[in-house]
Amino acid sequence: MRCAIQRCRNESSTCSATRGDCLGLLEQPETVASVANEASAMRPMMTSRFIERFVGWVIATVVPLSKELWGITLFGMKTKIAFPCFACLGACFAALLFCAGCASAGDSDAGTVVSTTQQVVTTSGTATVVVTFNRPEKFTDLKSSSLGSDRDRAGLMDDIRDYVVAQVPQFLNGGQTFSVTFNDIDMAGEYEPWHGAAMQDVRIIKGIYPPRIILDFSLEDAGGAVIASGSRALTDLNFMSSVFPATVFRDDRLGREKTLLNDWLGREFGAIRRGGSK
Repeated sequence: MRCAIQRCRNESSTCSATRGDCLGLLEQPETVASVANEASAMRPMMTSRFIERFVGWVIATVVPLSKELWGITLFGMKTKIAFPCFACLGACFAALLFCAGCASAGDSDAGTVVSTTQQVVTTSGTATVVVTFNRPEKFTDLKSSSLGSDRDRAGLMDDIRDYVVAQVPQFLNGGQTFSVTFNDIDMAGEYEPWHGAAMQDVRIIKGIYPPRIILDFSLEDAGGAVIASGSRALTDLNFMSSVFPATVFRDDRLGREKTLLNDWLGREFGAIRRGGSK
């Protein structure tokens, strides 16, 4: 496969594959993925080469020019025109470092994935629940203080996972596997630092700050066949008047989010039983 692709890129290759073979291979999904991975791997190398060339240009051009302009006479006065040159040079380096940082951020888009698999007991046997948090460090609002921390976020994730694992078994049959991936969480309420230092870590609950959860889910039978799957954007604009379910304590820091999940699980599995979930 690689030989054929190289021939498409370079007609002088000694590979015996025809151009038709190349086009056929390039249309295959695994080939497209291979080329994409190769391009991704080359990105840091290209960035490094650009930096090397830029530094070489600076050494060969800007530095000698600055030395020549240092202290020349302009309009009868001694000036130090090299200063603007060095200022420009500093700005160029700053821009270069910014671009390199963006490239590094692009390379690490995969982020952190935290996944837990647990066996649970249902009324008809043992089932499996898989709870995954996809890039939780980029979630809109999953923290219990205005600044938050990794430890704080991990504690909240554990709380959400434990709640899902505790509630899902009532809907499952033995042998089934339920998987849910949280892609974003925006907790109800918001921190309003303009109220002063004493209130900076107090979450203000208002109707304009509803809870929001974006997730993917799937339900498989004992043989691995998908019964239902999909993506959901959960929110409740009337959460201020919602009644907490019996499974959620009113003073729970994640009470609003758990209520949202509780309502969704009931609706989703109700639709699955009726054969209407997609």
